[in-house]
Amino acid sequence: MTVSMYMKVNSIFLLAVMLLVSCTEKVQDGSGVQTATDILNVACFNVWSPGGRSGENGAKGEDKELLQWSKAYVAVADCIKANDPDVMGLNEIGATAFSTKNETNIQSLLPAYSWVMYKQDGTPIKNTEEKNGIYTLTDVILYRSAVLTLLDKGIFWTTSVQAGSNGPNVPETDPLYDLKAYDYASRGYIDMCNEQRHCVWAKFEHKATGNKFYVFCLHNDLTYTYTDVNGQRIKNEQSQCANAQTVMHYAKSIVPADTPSLIIGDFNATAGDTSFDIFRNDGRWRDAYETVAKREGNYKTSGVSITTMNGKDNNSLSTIRPDHILTDGFNVATYEVDRTKYKNTDGYDIYPSDHFLVKASVRF
Repeated sequence: MTVSMYMKVNSIFLLAVMLLVSCTEKVQDGSGVQTATDILNVACFNVWSPGGRSGENGAKGEDKELLQWSKAYVAVADCIKANDPDVMGLNEIGATAFSTKNETNIQSLLPAYSWVMYKQDGTPIKNTEEKNGIYTLTDVILYRSAVLTLLDKGIFWTTSVQAGSNGPNVPETDPLYDLKAYDYASRGYIDMCNEQRHCVWAKFEHKATGNKFYVFCLHNDLTYTYTDVNGQRIKNEQSQCANAQTVMHYAKSIVPADTPSLIIGDFNATAGDTSFDIFRNDGRWRDAYETVAKREGNYKTSGVSITTMNGKDNNSLSTIRPDHILTDGFNVATYEVDRTKYKNTDGYDIYPSDHFLVKASVRF
């Protein structure tokens, strides 16, 4: 073999090796970003509803006007784009936030994503004309269509719904009917008609590997403190626990034991709270934060270093961690909370929401 022939054969061999490594380790995600083929980037983000920002318990401090949705929506979208998730759960995303009839919608700012969305009555969104004025507190799943194929989707309610409201009543034939029919009256002035907690789920296929997996996005109920007949202040966790058990029940019913799955969102509870420990102690789903923190030897149950919330203002941090990514059938590579400030429409650096975006990189 001549020197030139040897060099040519050697070059072809090296090119083949390079192509093989490229095909087995990295792919384009559709935006030009190189990612490992077996890595899935997951996130959850309570974006703080427009009404929530402006209400009695809304944005606080001297910068509260900078945090209103009309100014903050671009910061929310930029936060999502900067973290570049493949699949994501959003909480408190209402018609004002994504309706194509509203100039402050973020859907138009996130063209790489498809949305799994439902109306309050449980029927899926079919076109943009249906998106205006039909949501209150709503959960959706976003996914990067260049990376994932949607195979199935659904929604189920996690709390009883009072007669006369615009959501479906829980049928008495449901095995969890008694569990979900907790005492609304114990909440006193709390109007439960608009507190229809639900969980949206989707089944996907990961295009690069062919792996199938499920995602459940929830926004659990709040824990209310009320005064009983004896004047004692009582903390009511019953609704949270009922919701948690309902989600666990349906997740186990929907997801085969050998199929990976994720439960993500705002649980309104943290480690040590009874409702969140229902998930932690079950043994099937694992807390991504806990997995990584214990592996790295810096696990904490509270504190500003692990918080996923701020003080509903532009300056202070909370000490709690109510937003979670739970995994089953995945190896958690990384976990992170994005506490970055992003620019609003006026160019001011703000926290996009009262919650921070939580993300994890997981491997099949």
